[in-house]
Amino acid sequence: MRAAGVRHAVGGGYAVALHGAVRGTLDIDVVLRWSRASLVQAEAALNGIGLASRLPVTAQDAYGFRDECVENRNLAARNFCNPDAPLEQADIVVAYELTAKRTYLSALERLMVIEDQPAWSPHLRSRARLASS
Repeated sequence: MRAAGVRHAVGGGYAVALHGAVRGTLDIDVVLRWSRASLVQAEAALNGIGLASRLPVTAQDAYGFRDECVENRNLAARNFCNPDAPLEQADIVVAYELTAKRTYLSALERLMVIEDQPAWSPHLRSRARLASS
């Protein structure tokens, strides 16, 4: 994606792994800025490495029917795979787009990549005594 000049972010299991947690996954999830140009560039980049769309839908079609796909057909992502090696897969996330930082973070929360954690409290004390030398 970077070589093709496509602004993107990695989501899903790979994003979780980049943050140090182990989560099994077969595909890489890519979040894009939602525009006709970015979809066409992303599709060309994936086709260029041997990945083809599983659905008979082009980037042009996906751009024109996004609301229909998300709201009425529960399509959250377009899957691309290598026909000769089916475990090589990538998803272009359709349901969310890469925009401002806050929108991106809320998209990651909805994709269950990140979650809010309570802040560590420095006032917590342990009952265990530390050994002194």
